[in-house]
Amino acid sequence: MKIIKTLPVSFILLVILVFSSCKEQYIKPIINFSPDKNNEVLDFTSVDNIEIAFDIKIISENEIKNISISEYIYEGDTIIEIKELPPVEGYAGKLDFNYHFTKTYIEKDFKGRSKIDIVFTVFDNKGQSVEKFYRLTHSGKYVVDFIITDTEGTPVDDAVIKLGETINDTGIYKFIVSAGNYNYEVSKNNYNTLTDSIKVENISLEVNIQLETETDLQ
Repeated sequence: MKIIKTLPVSFILLVILVFSSCKEQYIKPIINFSPDKNNEVLDFTSVDNIEIAFDIKIISENEIKNISISEYIYEGDTIIEIKELPPVEGYAGKLDFNYHFTKTYIEKDFKGRSKIDIVFTVFDNKGQSVEKFYRLTHSGKYVVDFIITDTEGTPVDDAVIKLGETINDTGIYKFIVSAGNYNYEVSKNNYNTLTDSIKVENISLEVNIQLETETDLQ
């Protein structure tokens, strides 16, 4: 006689539970950037502001529940502030969603800050989430702009400026430098030579110089 063994009910329930849980596994949403990069170095030495613009494509196996955009602002490697950016609209219930991100930055946005991460967070209706960031860093180059006048406020042309070890071209009073301490010397025929120092620290500078004529000194 053939004996048929009966499996324990607890074992059968365990198999059903494992099988059901496997069926409920879903792929997390995917975030893609176009152009295909996630960082940008911003150089403000020739412009006052820079517009950051790129396209985001979100692909989800389940309906998209929420999309948020935040700025994580760093000093060194430490997050010192988190800012929520304006909400995204039009994604509710979709599986695929395209979004064009744009924001304009000025150099002061980076004063005392090492980098800014634009963080995109997507939740689906199964409670799954994914994050992806786009990192902005300053080029580390700053403008030192000398404004040179005489004692009456009249602009002085063609002065010679030595900033650190660099001497300006004729008529050009702007220098592009890295952060640091600099000695400078300003001279021009018939004017007293002026020397001083400046500190360039995470922001461009405007240096106002007033030259006295030799007759003013007599």
